[in-house]
Amino acid sequence: MYNKLFAKILVSSIWLEPYPTRIVWTTLLASMDEEGMVTAATVENLAGLARVTIDECIEAVKKFEKPDKNSSDPENKGRRIERVPGGWLVLNAVKYRNLVTRAIAQEGSRERVRKFRERKKAEKLAAANVTASNGLVTASNGLVTSSEAVSETESRREVTPPSPSSLPPAPAQPLRPATATTQANGQVDKPLSRKAKGNESIAVKLAVQSGDLLGLIQAFGAKVGENRDFEWKRDCEGATFGTIALVFAWRRHQRIPIREPSGWRNAYATWRELDRNTHLHFAALLLPEYGLMLPDELNKTAAVPV
Repeated sequence: MYNKLFAKILVSSIWLEPYPTRIVWTTLLASMDEEGMVTAATVENLAGLARVTIDECIEAVKKFEKPDKNSSDPENKGRRIERVPGGWLVLNAVKYRNLVTRAIAQEGSRERVRKFRERKKAEKLAAANVTASNGLVTASNGLVTSSEAVSETESRREVTPPSPSSLPPAPAQPLRPATATTQANGQVDKPLSRKAKGNESIAVKLAVQSGDLLGLIQAFGAKVGENRDFEWKRDCEGATFGTIALVFAWRRHQRIPIREPSGWRNAYATWRELDRNTHLHFAALLLPEYGLMLPDELNKTAAVPV
């Protein structure tokens, strides 16, 4: 059996009594059942439980059975116990047990309310985070351009370049620049002229020799215009015209032609990862087809990043 002891006993009139009397009272509270019944047939039995003398126990029992004008509980005129068959009955036991039960119930209710509020707060916070993250995803999706989409598509189609052993050997002498095609009046054909459009090699050669970046890109069939000029100039910056022509020819040789600025970014990044010998082999294979010169970066004896 478990009985609670109220802290206010320390300021009650019972706590003004002598030590043996306080011990007997505490023993009664600890040994009573839920109805307040203390099973002790005689005072001697109760004295044995409290570990006090029989005289001390008799004195305490008499005090508890009498009215107490100083008691804070007016019920029963301050009397605390009553002799019943089989022992004693603690008169206010049921009252205080009900107080304990009510306090426990209130505490349980407060705890349930607290957990409920915490759960609701967590649900609201989670919902707010999901809404915020969805907004970020929507915003980031809106930033994906068509060129980036093409970039992703082309990157998936990336193939492994042929090994150097599968390509023809590099030429013994450096490739020489081709001469410009001259008209009867001595003027060099303009890039992307109607005449040049009919011959890809000539169009590429003229675009490289005249430094016409957009003409070179158009010669390989890539899209220029439609507000793409800026993208091409920005993305191709840093590479020489000879290297740009070689990379475009290399990707066409792989049957993955470059059609968008984003495709150039992927192709150029892959090209830079290849070793110098592979660059030279591709140059030997592709540049003669267009009558172009070997890019300066590859014409040096030392390996130079391109």
